[in-house]
Amino acid sequence: MDKRKSDGTKMEVEPEQQQLDGDRRSCSCGSSSTVPQLAELSSDDFQAYNRLAELMNLYHNHFRRTWNMLYQICTSGSRPAGVSIRACITQGLQLCQSLTMHHTMEERYVFPVLAERMPQFRENDHLISQHEMIHVGLVKMEEYLDTCLGGERELRWPEVKEIMDSFGEVLWKHLDDEVDQLGAENMRKFWTKEEVLSMDW
Repeated sequence: MDKRKSDGTKMEVEPEQQQLDGDRRSCSCGSSSTVPQLAELSSDDFQAYNRLAELMNLYHNHFRRTWNMLYQICTSGSRPAGVSIRACITQGLQLCQSLTMHHTMEERYVFPVLAERMPQFRENDHLISQHEMIHVGLVKMEEYLDTCLGGERELRWPEVKEIMDSFGEVLWKHLDDEVDQLGAENMRKFWTKEEVLSMDW
């Protein structure tokens, strides 16, 4: 399109400007661009980038084992040999308290650092929203088991199962999601190897 002055006469366009205008017209910014492929990590580099995922998974596997033990009792109605009802209640309370403490520490010390570059760890985003949903279930479960331990009510495993079912799906998804976010291939998109190695919580 011709460029004209305010009086309607045609403006002379410098060759450099013509080239720039042509470049802009021919540019398909964002339409066909591709994300460059990252080089394959060496074994040592993978371990360095993956260290937080492995550490987190150790904690999470402890929660999974305790959850599975309690849920098995809920569905079968029978306890493992030699395990008392009081011991089962104590295990359940420890699970609730440990998960609550784990999430509190994450939100206080871990997530703020990661959130500087990783949106999923930011306040009101995916992972913290999961924390909030899980917390509702943990409070209900802890209150129920507390009253059972104190003798204020009789423990009924179907009732425990109902509480666990109310937040079990989001809990298990969260345990997987966090580890996925901290995995080597994702971490390398946001941090250098040296930065990951310096993260020591």
